[in-house]
Order: sequence, then C-alpha cells, then structure tokens
Amino acid sequence: MIEVLLGSKSAERVLVYIFARGEGYAREVASFYGTDLKPIQMQLDKFEKGGVLVSRSTRLYAP
Repeated sequence: MIEVLLGSKSAERVLVYIFARGEGYAREVASFYGTDLKPIQMQLDKFEKGGVLVSRSTRLYAP
C-alpha cells in the first residue's frame, strides 16, 4: 500500500496502527500485525527522531 512511499513494511504498519487508534505501544503494534518487536521499535525511534511521532514517558506514541 504505502510501503513504497515509506520505504519499509514496518513504517507502514506503525503509521496505519497509530493513525487508526490515535496512540499505542510498540508491543501492541507488533502483536497486532504478528511481527517481531525490534523492527517496530526501530521504526518508532526513527519517527520520533524525525518529529513524526512523539513518545510519552511510558513509550506511548501519538501523532
């Protein structure tokens, strides 16, 4: 779907999950898609560093 624009399946999954639900934990995203946690965490860190998402003290992400 938008994987081509974002460069990875993990990026697509993270954005779709967060925008559909408004917020979420890395483990919830990984569990929802049945994928490994590490790529989701790495993508969330990239989005946070890029200013796309903001983490909260418990690593909860929201746009």
